[in-house]
Amino acid sequence: MMGSLVYAGGLPLEEALGTRGIDGATVGEELARIGYSGSVPCPGTPPYAFVELHIEQGPILEHEGVTIGWSRASRGSPGRS
Repeated sequence: MMGSLVYAGGLPLEEALGTRGIDGATVGEELARIGYSGSVPCPGTPPYAFVELHIEQGPILEHEGVTIGWSRASRGSPGRS
């Protein structure tokens, strides 16, 4: 969630990397330690699309007999499929 917040501009990258865990290590130190610090600037290239899944609601909707669908954008305007 912290990475998404940084990407969306809600948390400065340096603040996220400097966040200290209960063990005393920072997020930046741990990302470097495990080889996940990355070399691409953040935010990077804007994504082509976003996907937001709410899988946890599936069983409830199914139990209530509600059809589960999806939405999509076509030629720049939102549509329903």
